[in-house]
Amino acid sequence: MTALFHDIDRTRGPGAAGRDPARALVAVLAGLPRLDDQAIVAARPRAAALAERITQRVRTEVVAFSDPAMHAMVERAISRATELFVDALAGAPVRGRDVADLYHRLGLVEARAGHDLDAMQAAHHIATREAWDEFRDAAEELGLSHAVVSQLAHTLLSFQDQLLHQATAGFSAGHGARRTSNNVARSALLAALVSGQCPDQLPMLARAADWRLPEHLAVATLVSTDRTQAAVLHRPDVLTGLDGQHLILIAEVDELNRIAGLVSSAGGVVAVSARSVPEEAHHAARWSMRLLRLTLEQIVPVPDDGIVRCDHHQPELCLHADPVLRRRTDQEMLAPLASQTPKRRLALAETMTLWLQTGESATALADRLGVHHQTVHGRLRKLRVIFQDRLEDPTQAAALLTALESATPRWRSEVD
Repeated sequence: MTALFHDIDRTRGPGAAGRDPARALVAVLAGLPRLDDQAIVAARPRAAALAERITQRVRTEVVAFSDPAMHAMVERAISRATELFVDALAGAPVRGRDVADLYHRLGLVEARAGHDLDAMQAAHHIATREAWDEFRDAAEELGLSHAVVSQLAHTLLSFQDQLLHQATAGFSAGHGARRTSNNVARSALLAALVSGQCPDQLPMLARAADWRLPEHLAVATLVSTDRTQAAVLHRPDVLTGLDGQHLILIAEVDELNRIAGLVSSAGGVVAVSARSVPEEAHHAARWSMRLLRLTLEQIVPVPDDGIVRCDHHQPELCLHADPVLRRRTDQEMLAPLASQTPKRRLALAETMTLWLQTGESATALADRLGVHHQTVHGRLRKLRVIFQDRLEDPTQAAALLTALESATPRWRSEVD
């Protein structure tokens, strides 16, 4: 695991086992709870699959690790760290020398290749998200108690702190540069906020990151580019991180709105959540990400200032809460339109939507649509033939209107 998490409880930091990194790893793993044999058996294939997912994402999404010459080292480091953690969880005797050396070497090679620490931070964030998701799902499926989950989370955070510490030490040795542990702590805080895990640890994480945890905050999401990243660099009041190609910003509400304006002026669209308490920041992050995707799919229009706000688009967020299910429902409800050409389908959909919304005459609809009234008469006749009595059933008509409001923007973008 490429520095999946890092602990900011310094009582369990590198000094806990002296200066020997291998001993520090083993000391951290001694804090793991003991699970039953069935849980351990289930954990091993899950851990292997997790390591494979992290490896693939790091290779494909982080340019510095995309070099084929790095692939074997990255895969071995992630796999061995995963195996070490699961072995310790099973109560087997473990030694951390191999893993500590692998991560130190990984940082050293990155520095010698002329890369910077941003690549390791990006890989760290990818792995953090993957691990949080896997940890949450496994805890639910195995029915682990709150006490066991808390102990596992704390130990995993500490374990990843050691891995990142070794990679950073290797980087510093090869590059001759030092970075403060504050970046590591801020990454851990961001990961905790956007994952929703261990909300009781947020104050502790914020103190370690030297970041004031506000009473209310907001989350912004945008497509990451060199210009947008430059706009948020060196802003201590804003937590920043990458989720694939997306840049996530978290800050106090007023500060976030100010930064959103600066970032939007650098180009692109910024999706901003409603104000939220820190414990619910993961919902705010999810909603802002969904809203950004709706703008990229041209379902939600982008205002002139480039900032779209969740407060202004709650109906669309609800309508597209499950995009796969929404598309499937749209296809089933609007199946009679599937045989039409894209242009004809769009014309029928726009006419049908307006008619269901207003119930106006063909003449009035024609004025609204900017076409001849005979054209609207023809479209309405066609719609009555293919949809039959569904148009007269209030329940069916309401469902059809919802499907049309969801599908028509996509169809319009296909014609455009």
